Amino acid sequence: MGMPRTIPQDREHESIELLVSARAPRQARRWVLERGNYLPQRYVDMLLLLVSELVTNSVRHSGAAPGDRIGITLERGDGMIHVDVQDGGPGFDRRDLRPGPHGLQLVEAGADRWGIEGSAPTTVWFELDVA
Repeated sequence: MGMPRTIPQDREHESIELLVSARAPRQARRWVLERGNYLPQRYVDMLLLLVSELVTNSVRHSGAAPGDRIGITLERGDGMIHVDVQDGGPGFDRRDLRPGPHGLQLVEAGADRWGIEGSAPTTVWFELDVA
């Protein structure tokens, strides 16, 4: 799903692809929970919330069809967690987000850093400092 990111050698990283479906957010939470269970609960809760929001956005707003895939990559190291959520959608500009209760506003509030890369595929990423 797109160009692979260069991952520093001292970081652990794992990836999964999920089929676009109403079950994808739950599957993503389960996968992330298995990988973040060593963290203090406040980080686990935020990680689960943000991944769930991004996967839900991919399912609902990317224009993906059943059978399309959502990719999730989780990197750990250097006192932080980096997550990419990628789908085949056309992308968007974060400056175009309207005020209101949107999932990306939760990402803005909960992540230490976040951003958007590319279009078709589109990657939304975030980082949590967990030192």
